[in-house]
Amino acid sequence: MREETQSSMALLEKAGFDQQKEAMELRAWLTKLKQETRNGIQQEKSALEELQALFSLRIKARSAVDQLQWYLDGLEYPEMSTRLSDIREASSGTFQYMLSDDKRLTTTHRELESGFQHWLLEGQSIFHICGKPGSGKSTLMKYLLHDSEFYRLLRVWAGSNRLVLAGSFFWKFGTSLQKNMSGLMRSLLHTVLSDLPDLLEPLFGHDVRRHTGKKIFTDQNLRSAFDRLVRLTGQQTGRNLSLCFIIDGLDEFEDPQENYSDLALHLKTWTEAPGANLKLLVSSRDLPVFRNLAPGHTLHLHLLTKGDIQMFVEARLTSLKRFQEIRDENSKSAQECDHLLKDIVERAEGVFVWVHLVVQALRTGVQENEDTIAQLQQHLDHLPTELDNLFAHMLQSIQPFYREQAYRVFAVALHAATTGHGSPWPLKRYYFLLEQFADHNFARSLPYQANRQLARVKLQSVIDRTKERINAHCNCLLEVDKGDTVVRFIHKSIPDWLQRHRPGHISDGFDIKDAFFQTLLADIKSAPVPYSSSSTGWAVRVKVLEDVTDVLQELCEQNTTPESVKYAMERLMALDEALFIQQDVDMTQPR
Repeated sequence: MREETQSSMALLEKAGFDQQKEAMELRAWLTKLKQETRNGIQQEKSALEELQALFSLRIKARSAVDQLQWYLDGLEYPEMSTRLSDIREASSGTFQYMLSDDKRLTTTHRELESGFQHWLLEGQSIFHICGKPGSGKSTLMKYLLHDSEFYRLLRVWAGSNRLVLAGSFFWKFGTSLQKNMSGLMRSLLHTVLSDLPDLLEPLFGHDVRRHTGKKIFTDQNLRSAFDRLVRLTGQQTGRNLSLCFIIDGLDEFEDPQENYSDLALHLKTWTEAPGANLKLLVSSRDLPVFRNLAPGHTLHLHLLTKGDIQMFVEARLTSLKRFQEIRDENSKSAQECDHLLKDIVERAEGVFVWVHLVVQALRTGVQENEDTIAQLQQHLDHLPTELDNLFAHMLQSIQPFYREQAYRVFAVALHAATTGHGSPWPLKRYYFLLEQFADHNFARSLPYQANRQLARVKLQSVIDRTKERINAHCNCLLEVDKGDTVVRFIHKSIPDWLQRHRPGHISDGFDIKDAFFQTLLADIKSAPVPYSSSSTGWAVRVKVLEDVTDVLQELCEQNTTPESVKYAMERLMALDEALFIQQDVDMTQPR
């Protein structure tokens, strides 16, 4: 029986961090122990020793799990998945050729040594997807990261090896960890350890036994661990490990210690390490520094998306009843409609963002203006084909009556997208912003009981009306997400363009910091949840004050004059007072 106990303990140790398997082994062993004890086979002393050993093993396993979680918590950072979640989902049916039609890829890219599917099944090193801004690179990378066929092909390549697929998405408007080397390594190591906990000690060595508080990783810790990870993929280590990392947006990399050339060198060093069993799928704009990153394995996405764009254009326009009526009038109308659709696709030159804006403009002409096919074609002819020129055109074509409000909304959206961690404002805050344009003291005059009024009577109408105003005034450059929760630019290239060109009238005479404080004050007063009397309420209060602190810090860093600090502190005191008054109001309300 002692040999069987030792065997069970070995199984438990092998299971390691797999709590479900551990529980099953423990249950089976105890059942057998109970039966044999009843039969008088097991002696009392022996049973006690073995139970003590088994419970000791249980404590050891629990300690190992805690230790792993401690490392995972240290590697994780709050915005690690923010960029990925913000990227649009691919339209239905798009990008399927990437995994099924290598002939299509090699026909448009004579320089390819092999197709993408072939590289997945047999290739090593780096595959580079580059393209024009707005051509759908990030959307494709997200699509592949979550696609079952992509994983199946990788699984064939890995064979009997354990496979880890991980992704990291650089974001130039995010926090430092969202765009530097440290954040990249932390994100990838977090996924690897989550999937393969037994690699903890091989990656971090003796350091895994020393921990108090939260683990703080230095760049040297991370680089050493990552180098070990690459070496562990070698066959001689016996780890049976295959890795595939998806890294999006190399051109959004920003690190005070390193540049694009350094990043490219890191990527090549990882994949060219002796015996490394590692693939990298990367994407970027077509910059000279990245053109030799993957010779023979570089794909220009904008040359491939014509079919996807055609599907999108036809789906968005032919779904309109009015467009179908025009098409069905006679054979000439049908030909003109088909020519319009084809013309849009040809002018797009593979840039999805251009298509999105143009199609939305034409849809507005069909639905709201009752445009004829000739007018739609004329409208298309007047739209610039270069993306930067189209952005400028969209701004200039905003109706003069709405232009000032629209420019201020853009200024706020740009500030939200390019500061802090790039968090978009909630839709309700834009309602308060639009109200503030008409009445600067709107927030101060809003009653504290407004939480009941807004939540129970007006909230949905406020949301609907704010959506309509943003869509109508901002020429489709901003969008409200499907959950009606936040407002964001339709593509990252728009805030990038605004930062580069920054038309002077975007924020002339407009105090964005004041708008932040005033709308936040209104948001606090109208909040539908209590700010005290519950853990949720306190969490909301802490989040509000964290937001305020971030803005105060930024304000003081930009201007440390006594007047600016006094200005900021007065607003902080007003907000803090509002929170506590709201607390009193909530406590007096009937539950």
